[in-house]
Amino acid sequence: MANALSACAVRICDLTFAYPEHEPVLEHISLEVDAGAFCLVNGPTGCGKTTLLRLLKPELAPAGIKTGTIEVLGEQTTDSRRSATDIGFIMQDPAAQIVCDTVWHEIAFGLENIGMAQSEMRRRVAEVAHFFGIEPLMHTSTDELSGGQQQLVNLAGVLALQPRLLVLDEPTASLDPDARRQFLYLLGRVHRELGITVIMSTHLPEEAEHLATQTFAIGPVTPAVPRAELDRRLAARWSTFRRGLPVLSAHDVFVRYDRDAPWTLRGLDLTVCQGSVHAIVGGNGCGKSTLLKTLVGILRPQRGHVDNTCHETQSYLPQDPKALLVCNTVADELDEWRERAGYSSDDIARMIERMGLSGLEAHHPFDLSGGQQQKLALAKVLLTGPQLLVLDEPTTGLDASGAAEIVTILRGIAERGCTVLLVTHDLDVAYAVADEVSLMFDGQIACTEPAREFFGHSLMYRPHERARLFGMLLQREEAPMEAVDQPPSDVRVSVEEAPLEQPRPRRPKGNAAIEAIALAAVPAVLVIAGLCGFRQTALLSFTVVLAALGIFFASYETGEMHMREIMPTVVLAALAAAGRVLFAAVPSVKPISAVAIIAGVCLGRRSGFMVGALAALTSNFFFGQGAWTPWQMYAWGLVGYGAGALAQIGVFGHPDASGQGRKGMPALLVYGFVASVLYGWILNAWSIIGYLHTGLGFNLLAVYAASFPFDAAHGIATVAFLGALYLPWRRKLARIITKL
Repeated sequence: MANALSACAVRICDLTFAYPEHEPVLEHISLEVDAGAFCLVNGPTGCGKTTLLRLLKPELAPAGIKTGTIEVLGEQTTDSRRSATDIGFIMQDPAAQIVCDTVWHEIAFGLENIGMAQSEMRRRVAEVAHFFGIEPLMHTSTDELSGGQQQLVNLAGVLALQPRLLVLDEPTASLDPDARRQFLYLLGRVHRELGITVIMSTHLPEEAEHLATQTFAIGPVTPAVPRAELDRRLAARWSTFRRGLPVLSAHDVFVRYDRDAPWTLRGLDLTVCQGSVHAIVGGNGCGKSTLLKTLVGILRPQRGHVDNTCHETQSYLPQDPKALLVCNTVADELDEWRERAGYSSDDIARMIERMGLSGLEAHHPFDLSGGQQQKLALAKVLLTGPQLLVLDEPTTGLDASGAAEIVTILRGIAERGCTVLLVTHDLDVAYAVADEVSLMFDGQIACTEPAREFFGHSLMYRPHERARLFGMLLQREEAPMEAVDQPPSDVRVSVEEAPLEQPRPRRPKGNAAIEAIALAAVPAVLVIAGLCGFRQTALLSFTVVLAALGIFFASYETGEMHMREIMPTVVLAALAAAGRVLFAAVPSVKPISAVAIIAGVCLGRRSGFMVGALAALTSNFFFGQGAWTPWQMYAWGLVGYGAGALAQIGVFGHPDASGQGRKGMPALLVYGFVASVLYGWILNAWSIIGYLHTGLGFNLLAVYAASFPFDAAHGIATVAFLGALYLPWRRKLARIITKL
């Protein structure tokens, strides 16, 4: 399958990379990966593993300041089509890469995007389906697949493109132990039998080290320690464990998501005792997350009941930590619940230090690594001082040091009387932290046993014989409980000696003069035709409007826009169109003007025009297309274009500002009202030309006078939409702008 490769598949020389306005996440990295090698990349949480891997694929490469060279498959730069076929990329979250409805369509999706012939497409899909043994799943809905099956389908879809290099970013992090073993076995076959170069990052190198021909560590790596050394420490805790009073219990619980869907939980019974750490393990898709949501009250059982004596003092950490991260900085996140929960600023400072988040207080939560986001979300719920702590995969994305810190924290709060219930796929974590373990299968609890008995009896659910986590736990027992592991000094440091490249400049936004002439041609033609008494004004103006739109669209299309610029424009256009449909029953309330203005201010005048024009076109599939459609596209596009042009000269503040932007708010609101009224005047002109077929005079004044209340109402609605949407949307779009 693989083509002939050069002696070196990847060559990185003295690479330093920093995200905008941040210190370098990678510093002086040099790496050579031989063709046909299996390279494992590991290192502490936040050391830059994901950044390094994404830099290997141009479409996913993050924006930032970079020095050094990256050569992939013999070239320093790779065009998009070649990268799409030659470099395969698998992400950590299996569901994040699934886009189609069935397995067949998902595997064929990449082949369709490169325009492959149907005959060749069917052959390739058949090949990978046979190779992975997934023929029975080909017509299965992707929503019905387990996490392991989804990741396998992702791998099959990438291999159908016949890549020469396969890059995987912690592909087994969210899989259960059996699914991890199956995935790694098949990945080993891909490497051995197909000769494809594999680069994989992982926090569990002990699971894949038998596959590796090369290893690369970023920062210090903790050595693996035999489990027997930890057993002696755990024996004392296990021997003194006594079950307390029940604080959380489920009795004959049945839960399903749809009336006709199968039961996710089927007659489930579970009891969690006070002061214990209770772990739930089981395969992907067996209902563990559903169980936690039911126990904390997010879901209501259709049958059975849940008794929760701590429902007023519980905290819940969902599987995706981003669900709890809603503020603009790490410090704001931890301060959000301070007044309501009653903790102090000193408590926040101690928690930041304990979680190893020092120095990240001013960072946006979404700029953190996956493991750091997990730590931040956990810190946020721990600060509330819960009596019942419910955690869904709390160590996902964490290295051995981070996982050991979580284990130490959970054991500490359990000793102070807090009850902990966690779901985990990491059997090493469950072994080290749990007092009791429940095995979940087919929507039921198959067994609940003390941790010593469970892991002693289990054939498949067993921790590793050697693991880095065990070594980190032993080090922590020898050190004081308050000791904190600071980020290694050789992972994140500032660079003084080497000048860094500036971020790539934003592409020219086209010929502004041509755009302005095209947009001004419409009113000019109307005035000239009206003054000269031209009788075919409707046809002439319609032609000029179409020509103006064509010129502008051509300018946009030939501007070599980056995907990161196109996607926000398309999303805003879709939101504007949907908003117009949503408010269809309310006269003169149209959010398109406000959204086009926001796009123009935040993304530039061309994006403002495109949002207004595209929203008018697409929303008219609901309201009805006609000769008025180009006029609406032109008028709303002009609203967005004008906002972008004014923002460019600083009328509304700096267009890329990430602050509150309140200084330019009055001017923006005034523009929103005036532009909305002008939109109505343009459409009124078309009404006169298209329906009345008359020129200047009494009819014109009558039309404008009759429509003014509606135009004013549109302006007031636009002001209201801008007041509600501008600041939060500007903050979100500013983050996109800084990464262009």
